[in-house]
Amino acid sequence: MPQFLQLHFLTAFPPANLNRDDTGRPKTAMVGGSERLRISSQALKRAWRTSDVFHQIVGPAIGIRSQRFVWRMVEALVSKHGFAPEEATLRVRLALQNKAAKAGADDDAPESDEAPVEDGKKAKVKAKGKDKGGLPAKVAFGSIQTKEGRDNLTNELVHLGPDEIVALDDLVERLARGETIDPSQLALLEERPHAADIAMFGRMLADAPKFNVEAAVQVAHAITTHRASVEDDYFTAVEDLKEHADDRGAGHVNVQEFGAGLFYTYVCVDLGLLLKNLQGDRDLTRRAVEGLICAAATVPPKGKQNSFASRAYTHYLLAERGTTQPRALSAAFLKPVSANGIDPSIKALVDLRDKFDQAYGSLAEARAEMNVEAGSGTLADILTLAAAAIEAEANTAREAVDA
Repeated sequence: MPQFLQLHFLTAFPPANLNRDDTGRPKTAMVGGSERLRISSQALKRAWRTSDVFHQIVGPAIGIRSQRFVWRMVEALVSKHGFAPEEATLRVRLALQNKAAKAGADDDAPESDEAPVEDGKKAKVKAKGKDKGGLPAKVAFGSIQTKEGRDNLTNELVHLGPDEIVALDDLVERLARGETIDPSQLALLEERPHAADIAMFGRMLADAPKFNVEAAVQVAHAITTHRASVEDDYFTAVEDLKEHADDRGAGHVNVQEFGAGLFYTYVCVDLGLLLKNLQGDRDLTRRAVEGLICAAATVPPKGKQNSFASRAYTHYLLAERGTTQPRALSAAFLKPVSANGIDPSIKALVDLRDKFDQAYGSLAEARAEMNVEAGSGTLADILTLAAAAIEAEANTAREAVDA
């Protein structure tokens, strides 16, 4: 079994709307028969991986996720090299076409634009893998959208590493010089890109599954340790230029919803898979994990921050490392904590951890805690434990290769 690093956070947020649903209401979940506030794992991961904290620690080895990579290449040919938009689009799409992923016609249909029919006349058919304009509809990393006004955008978000983005930029320069490009000879994508965020959170390319990356980091939805309800904030915006003789009504009236509570967040890192995804780069693996821990402890989602200023650092953090099967401690809060303050939730979490150890034997080789309320432990202690876990995993992998 690889080394797993498990992280358990307790973070208190004041009135906030950090992560809302399609109606603008803070997300919730029913846990143990009672409603809790919830922050989705997607919201957490995006806040962490795009944060200044993460970027400052990890450095340049971070990818970009976008639908605009083809559009970006076309735009570069137009703005930088003076190509007409139609010519730029043609060159980019032909160079990037994915010949292994044909679409748009039956497999037995002719690949030309014209095909004979029974009466000898010719009828137009859509060429395989082409859009309405006759351009390749599939490129190396996705399908091109056909909606009006969405030219050269892929249907799916594509997550590319820095080296892959450089390869696209180099391809633009080759196209600008008029080079003939054989798409089958291009090596634009990497099976394991040198990007910390892709290595941790994975990527899926539906049209290029060879380049999918399995996520090494699992993040649970954060939930409050106690019952929580969504409340309404009735607010007004006053018209500054209204005359005294005008009515006294506000210029704008509305309602926004919010909630507050102490959230439990669980993160599990498969250090063996993370090292593999990063091609054995110990230093980048260490920086990636350090960036993850520091961001998770200090960076909340950005939802409604201007309205609520709901910024918070975690109050309690438990880190565990070992090779046993991971387990979350969310069951500590199946029965909602009813007492006030943070200490009762810490006690519930630690009690369940100890009961698991008593029942199954010790489930961690080493642990570190940071308790702000008690004034014990530091974030540096957590990072030291994480670094030791990475070294242990890297040494085990090296011994396996040498054996």
